[in-house]
Amino acid sequence: MSQRQRKRTVNELFHNRFYNPKFIWWSAEDRDWDNMAPVGREFGSPDFERLMQEDYERMRVTLARLVSICSKATATVPEATEFRQEAINVQVALRDLGHDVNLDTAARVWMCYSNSLLAGWMHGAQTFESSRMAITGYCTLGSLRRKEKRYRC
Repeated sequence: MSQRQRKRTVNELFHNRFYNPKFIWWSAEDRDWDNMAPVGREFGSPDFERLMQEDYERMRVTLARLVSICSKATATVPEATEFRQEAINVQVALRDLGHDVNLDTAARVWMCYSNSLLAGWMHGAQTFESSRMAITGYCTLGSLRRKEKRYRC
């Protein structure tokens, strides 16, 4: 096969692949997401409501444990004075979640979240909604299910 024929064949193959209406361009990441096994026991389960309620109750227990650990600490928290508005937003979020805490305890809870590996740079305490989402995610997915010795609040 000559160089010209090879080039023509390759061009035809690419043209057929890219201009075919059935062809969808998939990146490697998209293919990985498509081939990934479904995560979560709730999806497709006939017990969806019960499982969601169990997860919610587990999150509430974990949050209560976190708040009790952070409220037992006695040292002052510099974050409470440096980032006063963020601490207030966390305090409002905790009150919305059913825990009436003082500003130092709210700052300790946020410090505990910030020191975890789950803390993302996109989640901040600029609003009480964002801090509520971050705390809820931390209590749902976080390392709080481990033994109490590992808490560093």
